[in-house]
Amino acid sequence: MTEREHTDNGTQHAPAWDEIRLPELDETTPPSTSGQNEAAVPTPESADAVPGEKAEELFTRPEGETVDPVNVPTTDLSGINLDPEAEGPNFAYSPRRLRDNQGLESVDDAEAAAELERQAQAEREAEEAARREAERAAAERAARNRALGVVAPAGPQVIAPPPPQKLVTDKFVGAAGLFFFRLIVAGVLGIRGYQLVTAIPGFQQELATTQLPEPNTMAWVAAISLLVLAAAFLFGAFVRVAGLGLLAMSVLALVYLRWGPFSPFVAGEQGFTGELELVLAGVGLVFLCLGGGRWGVDGSFRAARARAKAASEE
Repeated sequence: MTEREHTDNGTQHAPAWDEIRLPELDETTPPSTSGQNEAAVPTPESADAVPGEKAEELFTRPEGETVDPVNVPTTDLSGINLDPEAEGPNFAYSPRRLRDNQGLESVDDAEAAAELERQAQAEREAEEAARREAERAAAERAARNRALGVVAPAGPQVIAPPPPQKLVTDKFVGAAGLFFFRLIVAGVLGIRGYQLVTAIPGFQQELATTQLPEPNTMAWVAAISLLVLAAAFLFGAFVRVAGLGLLAMSVLALVYLRWGPFSPFVAGEQGFTGELELVLAGVGLVFLCLGGGRWGVDGSFRAARARAKAASEE
């Protein structure tokens, strides 16, 4: 460090322009004319006017020319870092650093492009391998199906919902059995109801000996109820309701008329007292649980509702 770089109090100042030595200068080369120096070295006005990216042209002298540092105009360039290897805010003015950065960016771009190409090639190879594997599996499956005699479906298989199963009481045998059973019960009830209506005074006297309230009214209610039940079983209308009514009437007859504080078995008579009412109670329970079957008014209504539901679902 020279004496001019320090003041009397030891404070360091930036060196003057005439003491700066450019890295590219060769001190052994004889100085050239001032005209050549002025053409090679930028003036302060030109250095400030030209952007940093043009610095390479200004600081690069033609081959064979030299710069005389004595005749260079003094300009404070302390803010510009002229060291090619230095790091700082003004390193972009270094021609060597610019060339090095451009070369590194080119190398990085080339490596990235090569890596992308390798990845794309690997993906294409994987897709091709998967396609060949799928074709091989399909060929093996087709060969196995041909060997086993399996016929491939013509189109996509559509599984239709199973048709609704018919009730046993709606099939021919069940419907026919319930129909004839209804006719038998309707005949029995109709005959008993007709007999009670035609002999209502005697039936009222019989009910008067029981604990039933209003025996005269109850006699007419019982007789008419038997006729209504007979008509319901005959036409198959409201069979479940009719079965419930028959069950209730049979139980009342057993409790208040046929059975009491005496033995239902009578000496010299077959069976026991109230056996018909007990059978009719079982008949009413069967119709209450199963209905009247397909052959009747109830069966027709049920079939019509099923058809309407199927049409609405379509």
